[in-house]
Amino acid sequence: MTVSRLLFALLFTCILSACSTLGIKTVPNVAPNTGGLAQIAVQAPIGLPQKQNIRLGDQLITALQQRSVTMAATPQAPARFKLQGFCSASANENKTSIVCVWDANAADGTRAHRIVIKETVGGSKPSAPWSAVSNSTLDRIAVSVGDKIAAWLDSSQIIHSEGQHGSGFSLPTLSSLGLNSDEHQPISVHGVQGAPGDGNSALANSMISSLRSLNIPISNRDRKAFQLFGTVKITDGKSGKQNVTIEWSLKDEKGIALGTVTQNNQVPQGALDGTWGGTAKASANAAAKRIADLLP
Repeated sequence: MTVSRLLFALLFTCILSACSTLGIKTVPNVAPNTGGLAQIAVQAPIGLPQKQNIRLGDQLITALQQRSVTMAATPQAPARFKLQGFCSASANENKTSIVCVWDANAADGTRAHRIVIKETVGGSKPSAPWSAVSNSTLDRIAVSVGDKIAAWLDSSQIIHSEGQHGSGFSLPTLSSLGLNSDEHQPISVHGVQGAPGDGNSALANSMISSLRSLNIPISNRDRKAFQLFGTVKITDGKSGKQNVTIEWSLKDEKGIALGTVTQNNQVPQGALDGTWGGTAKASANAAAKRIADLLP
């Protein structure tokens, strides 16, 4: 799982525990064999502005079709794998870095394969990094993902069996593919800044516990560990409320942004000035699941 306002700027924004996706075009004439199960159900990418989201999703479908990958007619239709992309763009000096992580998830929700695509383009606008990303760049990403997915499917023994199993074919799980979902590169949690009360320490400690509960090792000594940074921003809202934004930024061992998980909520004025308690735990639990999705 991997990749700042990266690898999102992998800018994928979650409202506490919920992420929103945009539409994706319906795919005609897929899974041509009678009783055959489509290889891929393409999900709408997460983290891009709407226009670019649609462009990337449509171009990816076209790229897969051109490579003879059979696809489900809709993102919700049955398929051997659900293909989900998380993209982020970050502006740095005179360039913009784009990172897209694509996961092919098996029937049980575990990841069977991951693809990471990185692009750097000229131009930089910190407040709107995606404005520097052209259609040609998105098309190039789609083609690259299409090539890699098609090559992976061709190398898998489970792919070339349409029609042999009919409607009774079971979707593959990671265990049936001989893969271990518990092998993760460690994460080093570098703390949290900006929270009132005991929020900085409560959030950091809760995040460590939440990541460990997902079988993700924690290490502050491993030089190859991913780096996780937390920031909290609180602003005045309406009707006695405060707006709370918690942002978790994940970077690789070289400091390259892999993605950002952003949580937004409203609380009564001053509610977080003291002990965070269960609020820290709930926030960390929700964010940890999204952070895990960024890991390779």
